[in-house]
Amino acid sequence: MAIVKMSNFSLFAFDSERENLLHELQKFKYVHFLDLDEDESLKDEGLQSVEVPESVVAIEEEIIKVKYCIDLLSKYYTKDSGIKAMKKGKENLSFVELESRASKIDYHGFYNKLKELDTKKETLNQEVTKLNTSIDELSHWIKLDTPIKDLSLFEQSHIFLGTIPKKLKLKVQSELAVTELTYFEIISEDKDNLYVAVLTYRSEEETVKDILRNNSFSVLKLIGEDTPEREIAQLNDRIKELEGEISEYEKEIIGLSDNLPDLEIVYDYLINEKLRIISSENFLMTESVNIIRGYVPTDMAGEFTETVKAALDNVYYLEIKEADNDDPNVPILLKNSKFAQSFESLTSMYALPKYNEVDPTPFLAPFYLIFFGMMLADIGYGLALLIGTTVALKLFNLSENQKNFMRFFNYLSYPTIVWGLIYGSFLGGIIPLPALIDPSTEYF
Repeated sequence: MAIVKMSNFSLFAFDSERENLLHELQKFKYVHFLDLDEDESLKDEGLQSVEVPESVVAIEEEIIKVKYCIDLLSKYYTKDSGIKAMKKGKENLSFVELESRASKIDYHGFYNKLKELDTKKETLNQEVTKLNTSIDELSHWIKLDTPIKDLSLFEQSHIFLGTIPKKLKLKVQSELAVTELTYFEIISEDKDNLYVAVLTYRSEEETVKDILRNNSFSVLKLIGEDTPEREIAQLNDRIKELEGEISEYEKEIIGLSDNLPDLEIVYDYLINEKLRIISSENFLMTESVNIIRGYVPTDMAGEFTETVKAALDNVYYLEIKEADNDDPNVPILLKNSKFAQSFESLTSMYALPKYNEVDPTPFLAPFYLIFFGMMLADIGYGLALLIGTTVALKLFNLSENQKNFMRFFNYLSYPTIVWGLIYGSFLGGIIPLPALIDPSTEYF
């Protein structure tokens, strides 16, 4: 078991066939393109970068629409959780299956309906927010028992409504005390401000203005017809009506939430389609021919050739040869037994080997098992790992990565149990057992 042997290829194909070629190669999966756009020597020979078609912009717009639907419906969609979700697992589809399923889903209808419902709901929410703001503003004046519309009807007097800092209360009162025809009242207060009403005769209006201005008075304009208390009651009634309408729109959105799994399939397909299109950025071209270079696994070179042949209808030039051992651009693909494959994550955590080196995973695995077992070394913990991972592997629908993760800990459970027997440890010593080695006294 080692690093997979790779072959590099050079492919010349007509630009008009690029989309179909990329579509078929996406099904093939095991192909790695070289980024020729970075090779200045080829550009010096007159080759040009391949421009990504404008269709990618249209796809990005579709992705945004579908993502909008997914984000909205995710708030209301009830997903399986816990053990039930793990048993069900995530549906794993090949590209062909994904494309077939996505082509049958008319997501545009979902988007248009959801957009309409959500827009109406948000419009009502904004109105509710404005009404709540008005209620907050009026709540400071709830003790004012005069209809708001009447406050502007005085002919010989003028009323000032607003706030002043609490720390200036005594100063304002003392300065207004010199006036003869002015009435000052504190309606309410909060942490920092006093909400005041100042009623003054026209002859003293300018004097009062100056006093208030010099004391950081901030004018507030009340909106409404009736008294603040009645206005607040009316606003609350209107909010209840709006919340009822919002609830109806939410029910309609919830009714569409069952379409979320289909939309997720469409989203995955569109992402794959975008990746397929932008992969052409790695190519160079003449006026009408694309130059493509890359790598495929050597044992799949024949299948790759057949894929290209079918996509291009025999009108192409393809050259394949085994990659040079010292080629720094060769992509690394590991191929190990099911046992060693579970430990590949440890290898990739640090660095994958170079193409001309040896895959250390099969050699690392047994040593890791031994030392992990020595470190944990407990029969109870080992049994818990063994039972838990075995149940998960048998009953749960796991992805390949998840299976490798579970196998990894399943394998680790065995040396944990063995070393637990050697050290005589069961759940940290809850049950005393005879030990072959006592680590507290027998050490070097």
